[in-house]
Order: sequence, then structure tokens, then C-alpha cells
Amino acid sequence: MAYDGQSGRNGYIRGKEHADKASSTCPKALAKSVIHNHEKDCHDSQKMKWEMKVIRRFPKKPLDRLIFESLRILARELSMSLNSKTELAKCELMLFQFTQTKIKRRENSLQPKTQ
Repeated sequence: MAYDGQSGRNGYIRGKEHADKASSTCPKALAKSVIHNHEKDCHDSQKMKWEMKVIRRFPKKPLDRLIFESLRILARELSMSLNSKTELAKCELMLFQFTQTKIKRRENSLQPKTQ
């Protein structure tokens, strides 16, 4: 099982946030914890050993980071993913294709009209 996530913070801080949320006494925090929910749903609430690793860094490239996360979520078999359905819904990627003709038409439409 795996959970893919992205963050602008470093791996240590993000991992600590996950661990703190999983061991929280606040019901709202526990409900949002991927670790707690997996332990509850699949391991009779027994604490499991887990690890986190940084797969790739995208310094100062948040869009690249989001796209990379989306591709990893989409590539994983759904039965092996701990990502929620709401996370899967936000990762639809669109393909845009620009041809020289379309670009020229667009440029021409932006030119001021001469009379």
C-alpha cells in the first residue's frame, strides 16, 4: 500500500505532521489522518510501522510537483492506493496541443486593427 502526497515543506516536517495527526486525540484530526484511517480500516486499529521517503524534489516548481503527484496517483492500482477519492478527483490532467497555425491565428486576433 502507498500514499502519494506533495508538499512545499521538507520531508521531515511533512512526515512529522502525518505522525502527529495519526496520534492526535482530536477526532477531527484523526478523521483526516491517512495513517490512522488505514490502521483502523485494515489493521483493527493496531499501530503499524510505516515509512516515508522523498521520491523527487521540485525546488521552486509547484506545478511540476502537482503534476508529478497526479501521475503517480493515476499510475497506481486503485486497490494499492491510500489516496482518497477526493485526491484522485483533483488529479485529472488535460493535454493541450498548440500548432503553429493556431498560435498565428491567436497572434493575429490580438493585433490592433488598422483602418
